[in-house]
Amino acid sequence: MMRTFFWTAATLMAVTVSAQGIDLSKPVVVVNGQPISYGTYYKRMEGLQGFGRRVGQNFVPASPGFLTLQQLINEALIVELALDKGVAPTEAEINAEYQSMMQADPERAQEILKFATEEEVRRQIRIQLSEFKLQTMGINIGDQQVEAFYKEHPTMYTTPKTIDLYAIAVETPDQQDAVDKKLAAKAPFADVAKELSLDLTKSIGGFIGRVVESGLPDRIRTKVESLKEGETTTWVDADALKYKYYVGKVFSEKLSPLTPDLRKAIRQRLMVDRGATKNDLNKMMKEKRASLKLDFKGTPFDDQLKEAFSGG
Repeated sequence: MMRTFFWTAATLMAVTVSAQGIDLSKPVVVVNGQPISYGTYYKRMEGLQGFGRRVGQNFVPASPGFLTLQQLINEALIVELALDKGVAPTEAEINAEYQSMMQADPERAQEILKFATEEEVRRQIRIQLSEFKLQTMGINIGDQQVEAFYKEHPTMYTTPKTIDLYAIAVETPDQQDAVDKKLAAKAPFADVAKELSLDLTKSIGGFIGRVVESGLPDRIRTKVESLKEGETTTWVDADALKYKYYVGKVFSEKLSPLTPDLRKAIRQRLMVDRGATKNDLNKMMKEKRASLKLDFKGTPFDDQLKEAFSGG
């Protein structure tokens, strides 16, 4: 899978306007009878303050409009650079990635298509594939290398042990005794929690959640790690309160099988890792920017763009 799609609202909305031909004088919303037009909406969004991007350790303020234009220019250069180097993605590759995205997470795909047309989604795929191919030029990873990496790094592909964890919290020894007596009488833990617990989770039977056992604080983990489903801990001190924990369902640690999708992900990971030393994409883009010719059309960001792209 390629990297997750992520576009700024400004980019998505600009695409929607051009693709759907929205009348900018039409209202996007009406507030107590007062319309706010699409034109006002987009213009305000273009120059909103308080936005920017992180460069190294610093946060550099910039409006969404400038960031969007800067991103679009860089994307155009990425696609052009892939053509220059003879590694541009084919239509078949773009189609395959598009179908994979649609099938892998249909709900997320439909959410994306609310903001961007299919054509724009495919354009983003072209950009991402172009970047990937530039990063991995001349890199080939065979099945044996994929399998070796999988075997050497099992923890990367292992789902950790998780448990459904419940708790009862009390303050006094008398309250502890009352809880213990009810549990000894085989009262369901959740019912006792609802009746006697002082914890905020009492309304849902003391259910804390489905948690990764190894990620629990030591004072809890050491108490629950040896328990089976349906067993409770002894009392655990936590400042003014004392807690008793109950283990519901247990989901054992599980190594993900080496499916075709996982093979693809590992292969791409290895290709990018090795390509990082073989193919200097930053250098290639710097050289590409050095010969860049921009024809400015009078945006509010012309001076900023000239500065950003001058001298590579």
